[in-house]
Amino acid sequence: MPPAQTDPPGERPEVAADDLGRLPFDRAIATSANISITMTKAGFEQSWSGPLTTVKPARGFINIMYPDFHLHIRAGSVSAWRQDDARPDRLVAFDQSGAEIGLVVHGLSDSGQGNP
Repeated sequence: MPPAQTDPPGERPEVAADDLGRLPFDRAIATSANISITMTKAGFEQSWSGPLTTVKPARGFINIMYPDFHLHIRAGSVSAWRQDDARPDRLVAFDQSGAEIGLVVHGLSDSGQGNP
């Protein structure tokens, strides 16, 4: 596995308003949707469910923070969201190489061609 990409100190880009990583979360807030977020990595899984009230972009990350859940998504790390054919309310995040990154959002209705 290649080492994690790091930004030089002091050079963290701001998160663009149209960053694909934040789109389903912005949509959940706008529609008051009750969603579930699951992040799975080797040896680690975290989940959260409820109405999303805020997304905090800062220091190059899309941050979703609650007392019992913290998710930090690097800006630009999500290149696509795809709808699960069997579950249209399930969106799966993919990176620039087309690989799943382990991030899944449930609870958004039809998003139109697989992207939020």
